[in-house]
Amino acid sequence: MSCIDISTGYKDGSAARGTVGIDSATIALSGRAAKKAKLRGVVLGCTTAYNGQSFLASDGVLSLGYSNISFASRAASRFGGRFSYCLVDHLAPRNATSYLTFGPNPAFSSPPP
Repeated sequence: MSCIDISTGYKDGSAARGTVGIDSATIALSGRAAKKAKLRGVVLGCTTAYNGQSFLASDGVLSLGYSNISFASRAASRFGGRFSYCLVDHLAPRNATSYLTFGPNPAFSSPPP
């Protein structure tokens, strides 16, 4: 993994420092069989220092943008163009659940015409 150091500030006065690089991510897949998938060439990062409310519960950076090296783009490419996510606010109660969905999900499919 080749890394660069980053430092970023936000409108609320929060700031973070860390390392960002391009690496591979192995993700566990849900379903009947415990399988894993590897996404290569993904932007990932780790927070090494922070200040302010915005980062009290953060651990790092996951690239969800439209770039061809973002986690979202790599996941969509790997799983037939289907990837979605819903991330709760980091200040939400601990029992709030976020999710990442890869591939077709019947729960979100449109009914036939």
